[in-house]
Parts: sequence; structure tokens; C-alpha cells
Amino acid sequence: MKSNYKNTVWGFTRFLGMKQTSPCLKEETKYLTAKCVNQGNHGVGFELHYRGEPQVFSPEQLTAMFLEKLKKIYEKSGIYCKDVVISVPPYFSSVERQAMLDAAKIANINCLKLINETTAIGLCYGLFRHSEFGEKPRNVVFLDLGYSKFTVSVMSFKSTQFQIIAQGWDAQLGARTMDSTVMDKIIDDFKVRYKRDLRDNPKAIVRLSDAVARVRKLLSANVEAPVSVESIMDDHDVYYNIKRKEFEVIIAPILERITSICQAVVAESGLKKEDIHSIEMVGEATRIPIVVEKVKECIGAPTARTMNSADCVARGCAIQCAVFSPLFRVKEYGIVDYNPFPVDIAYNQPKSADGTELKKVRTLFERGCNFPVTKAMSFENRKEALEMQLMYNHTLGALPLGGPTLLGNYKINPGTPLESKFTLSVKISLDHNMITYVSAAETVEDYVEEKKVVVKRDAPTPPPPAPEKKEEKPAKMEDVKEEKKEAKPEDKKEEHKTEEKKAEEKKEGEKMTDVPHSQTAPIPPPPQQEYEIQKIPKKRKTPIDFQYEVHGLSSKDIADFVEVEKKMDHEDLLIISTKERKNALESYIYEMRSKIGNEMRDYSDAATAKKVIEYAQKAEDWLFGEGREQAKDAYEAKIKELESVFVPVKSRYKAYERLSDMNIMLASVCQKTAAIGKELFSKHDHYTREDRDGLNKLITEQIVWSQASIGVLKGCPRTLDPPVKNTEYEDRIHKLEEV
Repeated sequence: MKSNYKNTVWGFTRFLGMKQTSPCLKEETKYLTAKCVNQGNHGVGFELHYRGEPQVFSPEQLTAMFLEKLKKIYEKSGIYCKDVVISVPPYFSSVERQAMLDAAKIANINCLKLINETTAIGLCYGLFRHSEFGEKPRNVVFLDLGYSKFTVSVMSFKSTQFQIIAQGWDAQLGARTMDSTVMDKIIDDFKVRYKRDLRDNPKAIVRLSDAVARVRKLLSANVEAPVSVESIMDDHDVYYNIKRKEFEVIIAPILERITSICQAVVAESGLKKEDIHSIEMVGEATRIPIVVEKVKECIGAPTARTMNSADCVARGCAIQCAVFSPLFRVKEYGIVDYNPFPVDIAYNQPKSADGTELKKVRTLFERGCNFPVTKAMSFENRKEALEMQLMYNHTLGALPLGGPTLLGNYKINPGTPLESKFTLSVKISLDHNMITYVSAAETVEDYVEEKKVVVKRDAPTPPPPAPEKKEEKPAKMEDVKEEKKEAKPEDKKEEHKTEEKKAEEKKEGEKMTDVPHSQTAPIPPPPQQEYEIQKIPKKRKTPIDFQYEVHGLSSKDIADFVEVEKKMDHEDLLIISTKERKNALESYIYEMRSKIGNEMRDYSDAATAKKVIEYAQKAEDWLFGEGREQAKDAYEAKIKELESVFVPVKSRYKAYERLSDMNIMLASVCQKTAAIGKELFSKHDHYTREDRDGLNKLITEQIVWSQASIGVLKGCPRTLDPPVKNTEYEDRIHKLEEV
């Protein structure tokens, strides 16, 4: 990066959502070595040289490149996942957060959540220590002093959840601020001594910055350390011996800024000194002894370093991502987050009689409220278009990174409701990414629906049941006999005719439909059904499409950036593969030259060896001459040209080496086969003498053939291909293994 400092961008995420008019731009560009340019509505950009041509890249593009590189790193470890949780500083506004989400889309990464760094630290601290917390909450101050930013948070921990009570920050205060203060003193000393200003040489500033950062770390454990840079400018060296006491005096104004922020945050939390359990120190600059002393003196609680400063934020992100994933089971641990920026909403009132239009402003989301949260606003019978603005509260002044305070303009037209009375409902959300926007709008109308329903009457009294018909008992046999005795012949004939007539009537009755006796009676007509009109109150909800202007890249811009990223990624892969083939050609040249004069010397005649060396020399001259910058195909063609003269020698050498190994393998298989045969013949009686003789004959044939092959190979010059092939050995070994 030192040699390519003009083409290197430092801290590009700090420029997300930043405009050219931002008051923080001058402070941030002081640490840049690349050229910062204005992109108009797209904010600031960086002019870099890509493939020899100047090209402007936005902070979103650079962040997407960084995320894409991270994705490739963990994909090399066998982790293939597009779902991530990304940490951002707590002072990022909705503008910077939306820019980070746009960068994730460009990198083809699904961002499940943007989590505040302070929240991630608290989650990492609380989840693994929930068993230590009792009924009384444990109040801990987290002080994060990194390279370029400073944040302080007061959190209250319980066994089931933690809450962020208060937090504060300074987005332009960090270890780099201390380094810059020391560098100013050294630059002034160098200017007095050599009449040269190091600020005119960006490369000298980069080298001096590295030297000062190294000394700052050394002073954390040593009383003094030298800042030494050789030939920094015009053959002049920098040598400045700095003591810890002097360093503490130089950074005294920075220490005052740190203590003032700590006092303000503790005062906002409302906690007393005895209520604070400890101060957790996080960040590389918290190892400076004077920083620890001042913070401990200011807050009045013991300092602790029980967390890994380098990866506690990353661990918190990993825990949050595991909570979202169905593949992991994570203990439920609640988060009561902290919204640092109060959000106001302004909307136009209906025009008065004199035609004036007024705006009403109210605070929607207070400072310190938890999120995500959604609030609804209702407007009764409003037929005029509703124009709304979401903005950060004017009492905030400038945002930490100088971003715009206006979050979005919305125009909502209620349309033409069907009812005369209606309600226009608008929902405003502060989502889990801490981004504020109008999430939905709808009209709600109360109306009455008329429904025809059946009038329920009392059921009519059922008629009394018909009396049961008593069956006649058959006459006794005695009576029948007596009657038969007294009957006359004429009576018998009449009785016979009567019985035949009854039988015919019975057959005709069986042909008719079997209808119960009770239904054969006439059925009275059903009572006429009566209805009534019932009025049911209902609500009709109609979603409304509304117009809006918010910060962030459009869908077209994101699609264009994705195409640019794909093209650049393809070109990068082509460059890497071309470089690999170039290195492969160089290695092949050295291999040819080395082996043809050593282990492969006996396997090629003088003419072939001379030809191989000549080809290698020509390829080397081409490689470091006109072939220095060639396409991938040119290097592959050159490798094939070299293989045409070197592969025959190399194959012959490998064949002879392989024959020696195959001869040893064949002898080993013969011995093993003979031993197994001897054991089987001694244990089992069903083998015949012919089996024994056949096996011994087969083994003897292989041994005789092997000895003969050895003799042939000894008499064959190594400059010729071997008369015995490796496949012959493989066939004989396979034959023995089958037996």
C-alpha cells in the first residue's frame, strides 16, 4: 500500500452517504492519499487508476468490493453463505445505513440486519455471562476507542436481556487523532531543521504515519521510543526520540475530549458512581496507560479487559446471525436497543379560509427509544394530498458525519373513497436497521352491509302419534278343525276362490312402491319462510400507493454497479490466471534446464539435450522480453511448444523409473501368492496335485519373465524407449492377484 498509496483508499466506509458540502469532509480528506472528487447527486467519489485509466468509484462500490473480498476469503474455508449481519457505528444515520445496505446488494450479499457496534459488544458480553447476573441489574460502561472513532455506552444487564441506557461518541476522535498530533510536532521540527515541508510529499506522510503508530504502541509498555524513518525526503532522515510523559502532554487536549464525553454519557444514564460495576475497555487505543487512568478517574469505577478487543464486535454479529438462522439453537437473550437520533415528522395542514397552508411538526421517535417500532397516524376525512417529511430533530444540529438531516419526502393522495366519512392511516417505521421511512398508507372506511337473514320462529307443535293398529290373533287350531268339520262342499269352493283372489291382490301389492303407512296420508303444505334485513357494521381498508423521495441508490444504479462489479471480477480472475500461466512457464523453463543436465542426462542423446536447452533459452528470452505483458493464451502456447521437445525425455525417464518399481512389485506379489498357496494346500485336502503344479508353474513363469525383462532393460540404452512396457507388468500382477 505504501508503494501504491495514490491508488489506495483508507476508511472508505466513513464516506458513505457523504456529500461535497459536508462539514466533516475536510477533516476526513486529511487522512486520504487518493483523490476525492464530487459526483453530484451521488455524493463524493474517489478517482483511482484501474487498468491504467482513471475511473471514479463511489464509497458504496468500494464497500461492495471489500465485502466481496471477505466473501471469497470465507468461501475458501468451505463456508458458502450469503446471509450476514453487518456492524456499523451507532452514530450512522439512516443515510449511511441505507448506503451500507446498497453496498451489500452490489456485492450480492443478503444483509439480515445492520447492528450497532455497541449493541454487538453488549450481546457478546451478556450472552456468555447471563448466569452471573442476579436480580439486581449489572451496569457496565463500555468504552471503545479505536483507530478513528470513540464511543461510550452504558448498559444494564439481566439474566434474560440487556438494555442500552445511554451512549455518546466522537466520530473524529481516535488513535489516528493522537498520531496526527505527534506527526504535526515532528513535521514542524523537520521543517525548522531542513527547510522542507513533509506535507508536500504524500508518500513521506504515509511512511511517517506508520512510524508514529508503531511508536504509540511501543509507548504503552515502554518509557520512551524513537520515531525513525530513513531517507524520508530529499535524502534526509527523521529521528525523533519521544518519551511517554511528552506523549501524554501532546495528547492532553484529546484526553479532555474523552473525559468530557464520558461524563456526559454517565450523567445521561442517571447512575451514580457506586451503581457502575466496571468499565470494559475495547479498542486498540485503550491500551495507552494515560487513557485508562483518565477514564477510571472520571467515571470512578474499576476498568476491566475481559473481552477480546479485536473480535468482540465480530462475535456479537455472529451471535445475532445465529439467532436468525434455523440451523442453530441460541439461548434467547433480549435486546433493548437505543435510538440516538430523535425523528420528527412534518406534514401540511388543510388550507384555511384565507388560502394559507400551514405545516405541523411533531416528534415521532424520541431519543433513547427502542427499535424496531412502528407508529400510525390517522387523518379524519382528509381529501387533500398529504405531504410529509421525515427529518432528524433540529436540536441535534449537524450529524456526526455531516449527513443530511432530511430523511425523505412523501406525497400521499387518499384517492376517491366510496364513503363520505373515512380515515387516512399512515404507518411510519423505525426498522431493525435503524432506518426511518413511511412503511404503509391506507384508507379505512366504515360502512354498513345489509344482509338478508331468515327469521327464526318457534317450531310448530307436532301432531299426536296415530294409534297403533292391533294385530288380530290367529284362531286356535281347535276352532279351525271344528269349522272344517262343519263346512259344506259348496262353502269349500267359495273359500278356495276367495283365497285365489287374495293371492293375486298380494302379488299386485308387491309390485307397488313400498311406502310407509304414515306417508300415505295427505302432507300439509310447509309454512312460508320469513326474512328480515340485518345491518352489519364493517371496515374497508384500501392500500394506497404513494410517491416518495428518499436517500440511497436507485434500482438502476445498483444494477449498473453490479454489472461493473461482475466485469471487474471477471477481469481480476483473468489477470490472476494469466499470472499463474506466466509463472508456470517460468517454472517449466527452469525445470527443463535443471533436469536435462542432471537426473535426465542419460535419457536423451546429445542432439535432443541441445535442442531442449535451446528451446528453454529462447522461451526465457521471450518471457523477459516481448512476452512480459502477454495474454494468457500466449503463455499456454509457449508451454505446449516446450512440452513438444521435453515431454518425450521426461516420459522416458518416468517409464524407466516406473519399470524398476514394477519389477519389485511383481516379485513381491509372486512371493505373497506362493505363501498363500502353500498355506491353503496344507489346510485343505480338496486341492489336487494339478492345482499345486499349475500355481507353481504360473509363479515360475512370472519370475522367469521378470528376470528376462531385467536383462533386456540392462542391455537397452536409456536414450531409447524401454522395450518392456509397464502395462505388461500390470497385466501379470493382475493375473496373479486373480489366482
